[in-house]
Amino acid sequence: MRTAICCGLLLLAGTAHADFITLEPDDYAPGANVSNVIPGITMSAVQGTQEPGEAPVWGTSAPVYSADVGVGHAATGSRVFGATPTEGTPWATPDPEHALHEPSLRADFNLTGVTSVEFLWSDVECSGVPCEDMAVMSIFDASDHLLATCGWFVLTPGAGCSDTLLGFIGPGTAAFSTTYSNLSGNIAYAIIGSLVQVDRVKINVPEPGTLALFGAGLLAMGLSRRRASGTT
Repeated sequence: MRTAICCGLLLLAGTAHADFITLEPDDYAPGANVSNVIPGITMSAVQGTQEPGEAPVWGTSAPVYSADVGVGHAATGSRVFGATPTEGTPWATPDPEHALHEPSLRADFNLTGVTSVEFLWSDVECSGVPCEDMAVMSIFDASDHLLATCGWFVLTPGAGCSDTLLGFIGPGTAAFSTTYSNLSGNIAYAIIGSLVQVDRVKINVPEPGTLALFGAGLLAMGLSRRRASGTT
C-alpha cells in the first residue's frame, strides 16, 4: 500500500504541468515602463564590466520600456523592449569575454526553480542567413557564475542552448528565438547583449504543486524503506 501511494505521488509529480511566465511588450502601451509589471521577471538596462574568469561587476541600471518601433521591426506586433520610452534601443554586444560596457538588457527571475529562459528577437539588418548581427545572452546563477552563453549563431555546444529561425517578418527583418534550458533550476538572471530588437521573454518554472508532490513522494519512499529495513 505504501509503495502504491509513493509511486502514485511521484507519477502525479511527473505529469503535472510546468508554469510559463511571459513578458510581451505588445501587451502594454508604447512608452510604458515594463521593468516590474509582472511577478517573476524584473527587467533593467544595465552597465557593467567583467574580467576574464571573474564575476560581473554591475554599475548603473535604468528602467526598460515598451518601445514602439513600427510594424516589421518586431517579431510580434509593433513593440519591443527599449532602453528609452520612444525607441527600441539595440542592446550593446558583449565582447568575446562577455564584458558589458554599454546599456544591455538584464532580466532577473525572482523565483526559484527556473528551468528555462527564452528570448524572441528580430534583426532589422538581416538580408540573409546567416544574419549580419548576432544576439548574445549570458545566463548566470545567483552567485554570478556563468552557466552558458547562447545566441543566434553563437552557441555553447551541449550547454542547453538552442535557436529557432522564425522566418522573415518584413523587408530585411528576420525573427528568431534563443532558449537556454537547465533542469537543475538554478537560473537566476540573464544579460542580453545584441544589435537586434528584443521582443519577448519567457521563463519556465515548476508549479508549486509539482514540487510539493515530488517532495512528498520522496519522503514516502524514504519512510517505506526505513520501515522495511526495520529501522526507526
